[in-house]
Amino acid sequence: MKERLKNISAFQTEHFEEGSKPTTKTIRTWIDDGELPGRKIGGKYYVDMAKYEATSGNPLLDKINQAA
Repeated sequence: MKERLKNISAFQTEHFEEGSKPTTKTIRTWIDDGELPGRKIGGKYYVDMAKYEATSGNPLLDKINQAA
């Protein structure tokens, strides 16, 4: 699966409504902890949209799929 990276601010705008957006720091923490697929390049964080869109909503199944 090829990566499709999106910066955090674009991810926030497209996937959360105003007033419910998590902070940039929260999203960075999710990426660092592996709760949200993404990576840090240089000093910037990006969400891997290909992996994000392929998630099932089942954390165990998603973890297995990410390892593959």
